[in-house]
Amino acid sequence: MVTRRFLFATCGSLGDLHPYIAVARALVERGHRAVIATAEDYRLHVERSHIDFAPVRPSLSELGDYAALLSKLFDVRRGPEYLVRELVMGNLRPAYEDLLHASDGADLLISHPLTVTLPLVAQRLSLPWVASILTPMSFMSSHDPPLIGLVPWLRILRLLGPQPYRAVFNLFKHSVRGW
Repeated sequence: MVTRRFLFATCGSLGDLHPYIAVARALVERGHRAVIATAEDYRLHVERSHIDFAPVRPSLSELGDYAALLSKLFDVRRGPEYLVRELVMGNLRPAYEDLLHASDGADLLISHPLTVTLPLVAQRLSLPWVASILTPMSFMSSHDPPLIGLVPWLRILRLLGPQPYRAVFNLFKHSVRGW
């Protein structure tokens, strides 16, 4: 059997990390090498699972007070914008550099939705790349819409068919276009 090297790039919380750990462990059990590239703060979680680790900036500790960070991220109105504009887009260059280094020798790159520089790394290195989605809401399906706990009135729209959801999703896409 040929041993392959898989690089998983992720960012976010432990809820974002653990699905990649599970898949990486399964690959390691089958004789492959797996590397998880993520914030330095998660090194122990990855290495305890007998998976190789590669750091990707920024680390949570670089972002200042953890409680203040969580407060910004979980702000209902501004949290997603802060996540995208400040944390993801504000760190593109260091994340790209770290992922470029981590991808050396990889056979396949697998990205989390917020590791937006990994497709660029894949293109530069002519490596195959797979995007993964961890949350059903990311699909924004008008025919099988997600249930969003913070917006319970959207459940009523299910009774009206796909058109109202299309309008809601288009409104959402329009509101984040400037990010």
